Amino acid sequence: MDANKYFEEIATYYYYAKKEVGQNFLINQSVAKRIIDFLEVKEGDNVLEIGSGAGSLTYFLKDANGEKTAIDIDPGLVVKLQNDFRSDDIKIIQENALKINMDDFDLIVGNLPYYITSSIIERIALETPRLRRAVLMVQKEAAARILSGPKSKDYGALNVILSLRFRSKRLLNVDRQQFIPVPNVESTVLEMDANDIDTKKLKDVYLIAKQLFLHRRKNILSNLMTIIKSRDTASDLLFKANIALNARPEEIEAEKFLELTNLIAREIEPSKMA
Repeated sequence: MDANKYFEEIATYYYYAKKEVGQNFLINQSVAKRIIDFLEVKEGDNVLEIGSGAGSLTYFLKDANGEKTAIDIDPGLVVKLQNDFRSDDIKIIQENALKINMDDFDLIVGNLPYYITSSIIERIALETPRLRRAVLMVQKEAAARILSGPKSKDYGALNVILSLRFRSKRLLNVDRQQFIPVPNVESTVLEMDANDIDTKKLKDVYLIAKQLFLHRRKNILSNLMTIIKSRDTASDLLFKANIALNARPEEIEAEKFLELTNLIAREIEPSKMA
């Protein structure tokens, strides 16, 4: 089936969309093709599509190089895509994006369900040691939160690890009218290119950062003393990391959280924090 006919068919799936799992099907084939092109799939790449839905991205992903897997939680849509692409070199499976093993994927693409965007992106940051790039369509407001930096009200522990793991940028905004059914939000496509950082170390940083962001209105010294009970030791660690004792967590750049985590690890295992 050619692209025009395939996307005309997707547009008829209005009544199949399930609000409880955040289904809105992309009907703009130009946007779908651009998203797959942004991935830059190479021979030998192992690619995961999250939330294949009615097949908007899958239609173009099927022709890319490499090994391809598309997942969706909806069994009916999985059967549809298995029939649509039965003669193509792409694996379509029913799977939960919050449970699938992501260890072996080089590239990830997807139109993420709005209600679990942060949870999926957290997994992508922490549980994809081979990942080279992710191209993700998310709610426009979620994209703004994901790209938030220090001194922003949205800056938190997740932003710290995303900044360390990825070089992220906004590729394009997608109008809500490009989806069936029409959602109440606009969407943004993000490109996230992976940096060379050990995901085990990143998990340690995340544990520390979450603890230090628990009380955003308190200064970093007070928060650090919930981990390092000695005021003198906590002050010394901050001095070594060149972090002001009266700074608040949202004022501290991601690289400083990494440096502080390395210093804390000499005092206490992050996984054994109280």
